[in-house]
Order: sequence, then structure tokens, then C-alpha cells
Amino acid sequence: MIYCIGNGLGKKLPGIEHSQVKRIKLFHQLGEKAKIIVLNHSVDLYDNAEIVGVSSNVFSIYDYFQEAIGDNQYSLKDYYEYWLNDSDYRIQLVDKSNDVKIFYEEDYIAYAHFYDEDFKKIHFINYFDTPYEDRRIIKREVFDKRGFLSVIQVLGEKNKLVSERFFNPSGEEKIVCYYNTDRKISRIELLNYKNKIHYFKNKDEWQAFFLDELNLEDVLFFSDRTISVMKSVTLMKTKIKLIPVIHSVHLRQPFVAETSDITSPYQCIFNHLEYVTGVVASTKWQQEELNRRLPENITAYSIPVGSVDTMKKVPFEKRNPYKIVCMARYFSEKQLFHQIKVIQQLLHEFPKLELHLFGYGDSSNQFKEEKFLKQYVKEHHLEEHVFFRGYLIDLDTEYNEAGAMLLTSTVEGFCLSLLEAIEHGVPVISYDIRYGPREMIQQGKNGYLVEKNNVDEMRDRLSELLSQTELHKEMSNNAYEIAKEFSKEKVLEKWQNLLEVENK
Repeated sequence: MIYCIGNGLGKKLPGIEHSQVKRIKLFHQLGEKAKIIVLNHSVDLYDNAEIVGVSSNVFSIYDYFQEAIGDNQYSLKDYYEYWLNDSDYRIQLVDKSNDVKIFYEEDYIAYAHFYDEDFKKIHFINYFDTPYEDRRIIKREVFDKRGFLSVIQVLGEKNKLVSERFFNPSGEEKIVCYYNTDRKISRIELLNYKNKIHYFKNKDEWQAFFLDELNLEDVLFFSDRTISVMKSVTLMKTKIKLIPVIHSVHLRQPFVAETSDITSPYQCIFNHLEYVTGVVASTKWQQEELNRRLPENITAYSIPVGSVDTMKKVPFEKRNPYKIVCMARYFSEKQLFHQIKVIQQLLHEFPKLELHLFGYGDSSNQFKEEKFLKQYVKEHHLEEHVFFRGYLIDLDTEYNEAGAMLLTSTVEGFCLSLLEAIEHGVPVISYDIRYGPREMIQQGKNGYLVEKNNVDEMRDRLSELLSQTELHKEMSNNAYEIAKEFSKEKVLEKWQNLLEVENK
């Protein structure tokens, strides 16, 4: 059995989770039993997993102990009808939302949000302690999208979490988490698990217990966000076979494989190599640098995070050569401002030029970068040339229409979107950064590698491409051919070789 450990599957998949999903599907093609295990609680995990086709191959630590693994649907009380028909209650709809206010004998006691406009699938209910201006939330009931009460949260002063009580679909309490004044877990109780109550001081201990329960004979674990799980691995009672997957640059500058400091997400790997049996990187370049750093008993494997199927070629004449695309989060490290500058500087030469940015912003800093980019576009009257398209799951049509892709990141472990671009016959102009672009771009054949942060060189290369139709067409055709180096068959063979070695 293979388990790939991650933090969650959201509605919008970052590159790490996207590659995790692709890996699970590849393992299944090899005839291997494989599942994604998630360490965070999510009420819509199975909805999100269904969208990417893995709903039967995912579960969380919470699902496991809540006895709620699987995408089964459950029958839940119709809260809206209950409040509507009980004479003691009055409900008030909230404009432009799926929300209602609940009054009990004219006392405003609760606020509810529904997943749907028909008020049939409830999401959460917030309960208040007083109807006055200083009222506060004292309790929140959160419902799983599959149709059962998943957790009751008790809140203290300033909405600080005091405790969480998790239930199985039958309504039995299974997990209790207590929090201290610093909002950190101070105790976890696992109730009636194998006819016993288990106590844990923190989530690391609980996760270790969970991994021990899964770690039966012939189990292999891959960790995609190892920093979230390595402490738990060190607390396990059973011996684990763990292979961390490196998704980004593991070295701090200066980039010297043998001596550079390790970046914080991967320090935990190098600090606990006694728990690691192998490491996966997505490029040969990073594999070589890792192997110069790792001890002889640990092998770094080079396996691309994605693979390609044979794509039907789109005639170049059906493309819009002036449609430039980029699939990246609206984050500062993606340096999308550089791309906007390139387009801005070339408009006098190519007035039909368009830049389509597909991605989403960073809520942790109030979407600072996204707001900056949009403000710049507005102030410089570029609204007809730069488009923020948001996050799309299916990008085939966008790739098939595009003339080129730009990549301006500071670093990229692999860059799955680059592979998707050349798979669809889209030439790519990228900064020459660690690690992915060198693996997929052959200079002058299916794109260009330009000096990092050299906006002028990127502008000139794009101008060169757009000015020469035959060159542009040739690069598009070459992209299809070069993408075949990452065929599903070749990637499957790499995974098969790894599994044969690690399962000995």
C-alpha cells in the first residue's frame, strides 16, 4: 500500500497537490494500491477530490477516526424547514447570500450559512451569547458537505478557540481537541477507539499514532509537505519507509550543492535522514545536487511531477499568435509584473498583443500582489491587453489558442504548467532558473531560456518569435515533439523502478 501525505485538497490546487493527484493516478496504472492522506480537517474534501478524480482514493486523519472515510452521502435534518415551521423561531434572510439570521422568541441567537441557494445543505451555524451590540460567538457547528455534523467548536473571548468536538456520521463523539490561550492544541482525546480512550499532548503525537495505525506490512509513504509530518515521523513506534518529495529549490543562495544552507521547508529532511529511505526530485539537475549532499545509503530519484498523453496537434493557423499565457499564482515570487512590462513595451510593435494570467492571489497577505498588479494595469490603461482570468481547472482550450507562454518565477522545482504548455504545442520563454525550465526548454527549438530577471531580453525574444511566423510555427511543432520525453510511459517506468528498489 502506498500513502501520499499532504495537508489537503482545496478547490484550487497549488502545484504540489496537483502533482500529488497525478502521482496517485499513475500508481493506479501500475496496479499499485495508493491513497492520499490529508492532515488537515476539511468539510469539502470529497467534493474537491471528486473534481480531480480521486474521491475514492483520499481520506483525512479526521475521516479515519470519525469513521467517515469515503464519499457516502448522509441524511441531515432540514434546518431551514425546522426553523421556518416552528412557532418559537423566526428566520430572516440575508441579502445577496446563502445566509439566514435565527431568532428565538425575538432573541437573535444564531447565524447560519448554507452551501446552496435552496437552503438544503447547511454549512455552519454560529451561536451568540447575547442579542446586544457586544454579542459574541460562543459556539459554532460545522457540517460536512456529505451531510452530517462534523465538528462543534467552542469559542472564548475574542473568538479564541477553546475546544473542538468531532463526531462520526451517526452523531457519536470521536475526537476532542483542547486549545490553550495561544490558540495551540494542548490536549487531544481519541474516544472509544478500539474500546479505549487515547490521550495526546499535541497534534504531532496524534499524527504519529495515526501513521503507526496505517503502517502495516509493505506500506510505503511519500510526503509532499514534509515539514508538516516529520516531527510525527520521529515519534512513531513502528519503523517507517518514508520518501519525501522535493517540489521546490532545496538550497539557499549561494547555490552550492555541498555547502549551501537548506531552505526551511526541507531542513527537517536533512535533520532527520535516519527516517528517510529515498528522496524524489523532479529534475536531473536537482537530483544531482541532492545526491552530492545525501549519504550513500539514501538515493535521490529524478521523476517528473507530471506526464503527457499524446495530444492532437492544433494547426498553427488556428492559434492566436498574440495570445500570451501564464499559469501561475498571483504571488510575488512569480514576478508577473515582469510579464506585464514585456507586454507593455511591445504594444507599439504588436498592438494586438494580449497577456492572459491564470491563477489566484494570496489571501494570507490580503491579496497584496494581485491588487498591485491590477492597479498597475488600470493606471496604465492596459485593461484591453492584460487579463486576470482566475483559476480554471480545464485549460486545454486556452493552451490550444495560445501563441506563447512566459515564465518569470524566481525559482521553480519543476513547473507543471510549463510541461502542459509544450504538451499543447505552446513555445515557452522562461528565465533560466533552478530547476524545471532547463529540463523542458531546448534553446531555440521550443522556446528560449533568458537571463534571470532580464526583462529586456525576454521582451526581445518574444518580439523575435512574433516577428517570424515560420519560426513561431516551427517552435510550436517542436514543442509537441519535445514533450514526448515526458510521456506517461516513460514516467511510469521511472516510478516502477523506484518502487522495485524501495520495496525490496
